[in-house]
Amino acid sequence: VEESQKNVAFGYLSVLLGYFSLDPEILKRIKEKQARKTLRPIVASIKEFIGHHKTVDDLIAADEDGHNPQAGLTERLESLVSKLEGLTF
Repeated sequence: VEESQKNVAFGYLSVLLGYFSLDPEILKRIKEKQARKTLRPIVASIKEFIGHHKTVDDLIAADEDGHNPQAGLTERLESLVSKLEGLTF
């Protein structure tokens, strides 16, 4: 349980850094702190978090209209990854 809690915290931290990276000035600072001067580790962490989130999405039953309340978050995370991948790595 403790390990999964750490993974969730790390996932959300990666998402937060991803959103911060959309600001050009913060992007520059984040890339400077990375060993390879790239966002790839952050994007990879977010993708892994999305994978875990999709697993949870599959476990949560959709309501009578077929709507899963968690699906919107997964879509927003995927949109964030798309935006980050569009930035210069």
